[in-house]
Amino acid sequence: MKISTKIVLALLATSATSAWAVDGTIGGTSTATSGMSITTPDLIELSGVLDPIVSVASYSGSGGVDVTDDVCVYNNDGADNGGSQQYRVTAHGAHAVGGGAGTGFFLSDGASHTIAYTVAWNDVAGSNTGEAGLTANTQLGALQSGATGTYPCVTDNARFHVVVTNVDILSVPAATYTDTLTLTLDADDS
Repeated sequence: MKISTKIVLALLATSATSAWAVDGTIGGTSTATSGMSITTPDLIELSGVLDPIVSVASYSGSGGVDVTDDVCVYNNDGADNGGSQQYRVTAHGAHAVGGGAGTGFFLSDGASHTIAYTVAWNDVAGSNTGEAGLTANTQLGALQSGATGTYPCVTDNARFHVVVTNVDILSVPAATYTDTLTLTLDADDS
């Protein structure tokens, strides 16, 4: 299974104004002042994402595939500047049937066979307890408990979880099945 990350970033917006500018006066020295203002938008970054590849050697033919990946969410909208550090996550796979909200996640052999899989998100690293199942192309919001305002993000603070059931794996012919799972995070100011 191939997993890739889509990182949603905004560019730093700068704005300077001369409303505070004061010219110096003539004399032996002259001091002038100029005010500056920098406005930063909400910025968010997802890092530390791995490709959970399950090979023939690691899949024994019994039991399903259950893979977790602890990741790091950076969000500059922290409580120290009046923000909530809340964010939303949306996931979609390259092989979603129909492509709209609510379509599932599927691994494909590139022909006509697919294997369904589920994706869950937890805004805490190291645990599946409290995770929420994701529906393809549908936002899951009001997440925050792990987001950090420290950049770069170095301590994992969230987790995604992929499950493929044994029944679904055994219902398709032998082949290599792949998908690209895209996770999109955006700041949630609500």
